Amino acid sequence: MQPNLNFWPIQNETGSVERFLSRLDASVIFADPEFSRLAGSFAPAAAHEWIALAPGQDESVFANASPSWKGRNIFLFCVAGYAARAARLKDAAAKVGARFVDWPYEVFPSFVGFNDSWRQTDDELAPLRRQFLIISTARSGSTYLAELLQKNGFGNPKEHIRKPYFELIRHRKAFGIDLARFGRRLERACASNGMFGSKVISGFLWPVLAELNQSEQDALFGGWLKAPVVYLVRESKVDQAISDFMANATTTWHVRNNEDLSAYKKTVDAVTFDFDKINKRFSTYVKDETELRNFLRPAPQVKTIRYADLIAEPEGHTRDILMFIDPQAAP
Repeated sequence: MQPNLNFWPIQNETGSVERFLSRLDASVIFADPEFSRLAGSFAPAAAHEWIALAPGQDESVFANASPSWKGRNIFLFCVAGYAARAARLKDAAAKVGARFVDWPYEVFPSFVGFNDSWRQTDDELAPLRRQFLIISTARSGSTYLAELLQKNGFGNPKEHIRKPYFELIRHRKAFGIDLARFGRRLERACASNGMFGSKVISGFLWPVLAELNQSEQDALFGGWLKAPVVYLVRESKVDQAISDFMANATTTWHVRNNEDLSAYKKTVDAVTFDFDKINKRFSTYVKDETELRNFLRPAPQVKTIRYADLIAEPEGHTRDILMFIDPQAAP
């Protein structure tokens, strides 16, 4: 059986298993076979004791808790049945003086930059002054816009709907994740100056929506869609498709300075255009734009900005967007 490489923490975009394990003291780690087989690549054998879990063996393994676990941290990595298996392992660890670490709640938040809001009750959470959403298809200038807003003190808008957050959402039932609670803490943890902004790209949005029923979608996205939404549109889908193709071909996604430009020029001449791939990207973006408009229909406050206009006159359009998001805070 091939390892499930889509499951955090085997592969994600903000870190790696090496980075994760480097933060841990010597621990006992229970893992499904796919994790155990890969363990040798991720950490020295002396650093962690790995115990493979085979289907149906949980009870006997946990019942024979070793005295050598005393004073050590116990982790569980599994794809199925995390909540039930974690409860049994927590009891087993307590009997021998070990501490079970519930990593989806205790480790993951700090690993991806969450602050103490993860552990606070709703009454303890600091209130948000304002929140907003930037939404677009890829290669539409959303990163450029997010950086303009950040420079003006309007939050720190990042893409939160992608790995590794998506993996917690996808395995929410196994981990016992409350999506409404998850969303509230995400907002507080990632706020800046009392303002939370998120940036959602259609290609990452659709897989999340496919995982959630309507009530779950409302729990996670309801508050974001009630806030001011900046809908960024790149009208030339041909330019957009070519931009996407070139970014993938050169692995240069953003050119912010002369160093980036120099690196891009070194690779661009070697690119061979594939018109079939470009045409597929064109069709995808046309379809995504239609679906994004449908997704935004329930949103009461939507400001549509054309990418070409933003590039041509960034100062004026940024000022308009700031006024739209929060007239009192706009410079």
